[in-house]
Amino acid sequence: MKTRHEGRSPAISGIVKVSILCVSVIALSGCPSTESLYRQAYTHYLWEEEAEALALLDRILEKDDSYAQAYILESLIFQKRGESDKALVLLEKASQKAPGSAVVRFNLGNLYFQRRKYEDARTAYRAAIERDPSLSEAHLNLANTLMVLKQYPDALKEYETFLTMAVKEYPEVKRLVELLRVEFGGRTGE
Repeated sequence: MKTRHEGRSPAISGIVKVSILCVSVIALSGCPSTESLYRQAYTHYLWEEEAEALALLDRILEKDDSYAQAYILESLIFQKRGESDKALVLLEKASQKAPGSAVVRFNLGNLYFQRRKYEDARTAYRAAIERDPSLSEAHLNLANTLMVLKQYPDALKEYETFLTMAVKEYPEVKRLVELLRVEFGGRTGE
């Protein structure tokens, strides 16, 4: 009786054995990667299984306390639960642990804006833009914050920057920009 392995070269059989061994070691180690844990946590979040998501996010942060995405997702869960104080503490901690993350600063700005802490929101959005100038939503949210702070010429510049980066049309923003241009000057003819 012939087996499936007859006729194969010993090198290929050895590679197969090593591959199986590696997969077995990984499976038995119980130590999934941070990215794998994050994907699992995000799936639980999407299915509104918040307790499971939070448990996985805590595991991630135990392994790597600078993993910005874990802080952000955890803060979103707390915001959804109406626990914005916990969300704020997490994002502020994330800004210290992941100082280069534009997305952490952006989310921190959003939370400050929701809490009507407009000066802090402005600072956070500017920090996000400093870290990633291509983050168009940060320009838009900074412009909105500057409008609330009545800093109209600066808001106009941020709206104009946003419109040059936007991948779709924003007629309301375009109309607002035209009104601001009439009142405060600025670029024309976009």
